[in-house]
Amino acid sequence: MTTMTNNKQFEKRLEVQRKKQISREIQAEIDKGVSGKELSRKVYHIINKKRQVASQRKKSIYIKPRPKEKKKIRTYLIETGKINRFAKRQLRTQLYLLVQTFDKLKELALTTNMFELIFPNLRQYQEGQKLPCELRENSIAWIAKDPQKGVYRYFSEKDGKIIGINIFDLLEIVDGVEDNPREGFRKAILELARLLDLDQLKDSWVLDQESKYERNLKVLQTAQAKMKRKYPTLGGFMVDEHLRVLEFMHHYGKSHVNRLMNHQGEAIFYIATTHIAEAIDDGKLDQPAVSRTINLLTAIGLIEKIPYEELSKEQLDIAIGIRGANGKRQFVTYYRMPDYTDPGTFQAAEDMARKLIEVGIRKARHLTKEKLRSHFGNELANSVYLLPYRLAPDEENPFRIA
Repeated sequence: MTTMTNNKQFEKRLEVQRKKQISREIQAEIDKGVSGKELSRKVYHIINKKRQVASQRKKSIYIKPRPKEKKKIRTYLIETGKINRFAKRQLRTQLYLLVQTFDKLKELALTTNMFELIFPNLRQYQEGQKLPCELRENSIAWIAKDPQKGVYRYFSEKDGKIIGINIFDLLEIVDGVEDNPREGFRKAILELARLLDLDQLKDSWVLDQESKYERNLKVLQTAQAKMKRKYPTLGGFMVDEHLRVLEFMHHYGKSHVNRLMNHQGEAIFYIATTHIAEAIDDGKLDQPAVSRTINLLTAIGLIEKIPYEELSKEQLDIAIGIRGANGKRQFVTYYRMPDYTDPGTFQAAEDMARKLIEVGIRKARHLTKEKLRSHFGNELANSVYLLPYRLAPDEENPFRIA
């Protein structure tokens, strides 16, 4: 569907709403007992007022260009050589004192006139002043704040139709348009961060997830002493080797937080048990011991394993690629860490530890899938010992070398 069609449909919906509002207001006058010439006069004023409002609203209607329209603008700029006018200005700022995350940068960039700051050729556009358009032929343009959303846009009017682009749209047009709008925005905000000397920005989600790992590590540092008092049964399970595995996995998870590794809004990470055993390397925790430890900690709820069927395509492709062509190797497991500062986390782990002891599971080596299934059912057993993922016959390894 074209933007022109979208524009017409939007205007049509507004017209329908306007007629309904007129009918309601006329009916309200009739309900008041107004009739005859007085009603005719009321009707005239109602209709005239709505027309004026509609006229003002129509002037403010604009279309936000999609990738297709952005590419047309970019092509025009390249073919005419006008793209050379959009030389970007790199600034040395102290914005890092106010802006630490990409979310904050986005908010600042949209509510501030960044056009004149980044593109010297647009400084001539004093706010609201109409001048010949720099982006489209035979068009009039102006820079102003959208009164509805409070976003600064470069507006371009041609043949009665208006497009409104924000600073990220313009950066994408100048640098190269992506078919995927999210990828286009990602590249644009990274470029804006570079131009404003904000290369060290982090995603607020990344900061939140890293903070969770840090909080958990602080809890683990004093875990044994606190557990003896408040969670004695759980404390019996949390021997030194289990704590070392947990601490290592938290450090590893914190250093691998990124948007791709996201499951239901929480950070996840993958790691092989052989890697954990080699990293700890104290002569006591070999790979089987690490696997048993993780299984026990998963059973009591201090670690969560993500079922393969819940992984995104990208996450699953990584697991398939790591295994490679060796069909005998297991897929790597993805893990998520609960928030240990939530009182319910350790209380639930304490309750589960008691249940495990009641059925004779006192150590990691006592735990088996059969015992979990027998005493607690398939759901818990399958959450600890994940069901294997099997490639479909026509499912290729995305990292296979031809």
